[in-house]
Amino acid sequence: MCVIINIENGDFPKFDTLKSAELLNSHGGSIAWVENNKINYQKGINAKTINKIIEDRLKPNNVKIAIIHFRIASVGNVNKKLCHPFQISNKVNLDLIVEDSKYDLLFHNGTITNWQNILIKFMQGNKLRIPKGELSDSRIMAFIINHNGHEFLKKLAENNKFSILTKNGIIKYGKWVKVDNIECSNNYFINNFNYYDNNWWQKSKYNKNAIIKSDKLDQLEEKYDLIADKVNQKSDYSLSKNYQVVKHDYFGDLSLKSRPYQERFNDWDY
Repeated sequence: MCVIINIENGDFPKFDTLKSAELLNSHGGSIAWVENNKINYQKGINAKTINKIIEDRLKPNNVKIAIIHFRIASVGNVNKKLCHPFQISNKVNLDLIVEDSKYDLLFHNGTITNWQNILIKFMQGNKLRIPKGELSDSRIMAFIINHNGHEFLKKLAENNKFSILTKNGIIKYGKWVKVDNIECSNNYFINNFNYYDNNWWQKSKYNKNAIIKSDKLDQLEEKYDLIADKVNQKSDYSLSKNYQVVKHDYFGDLSLKSRPYQERFNDWDY
């Protein structure tokens, strides 16, 4: 899912807004900004740290242009390095803190289910090397548009949103909404949930067989192992409070991998 928050006039979101965005997109936050004609960013951080950067550095220095992002992992592992942004470059390095970036930065909200096919087609006939380390659809897009240009993103913007931070401002693709007069890639984190209600997950439309009762955990674990053996790839899972199962998998089935974790259990009938 994710959410992008574009700041173009120095009007930063309130801390409560940041916390709400983080609660629905809890796999890592980030902020990037233009200061003294330099692009800087920090990623893999939480809402509290983002707010501190805003209050202690950006506002005192009259920073007007910034982008905030909160990630939920739909393609790629839960990993600070796969938080956005990604430098639009050949290597697309995974640095967590950069001052004076030499490259523009890409932020993405959405899922590109056929990203591997796009990458294969792009690599045919050229001698470029795929960036080292863990990959996601967003990181690969930063790699590709470094060569094909931003216009390539127009083809994907019907179901995705992209923001590119440059020294001259923000370039945007996709449809955007306003939250407290600030442009965002969606407003799900504001409209659909009461985050201060401890039962918000159970009440939400995203809770589709995601809460697994404890007496079914052994059976579920066995099923994970069978699926992992079948595709001959590693499959990990972790249990959070109330036995909510969070699944991180690489089954190779992009249609399955790109869907919200909670919906996948419905299809596990191998």
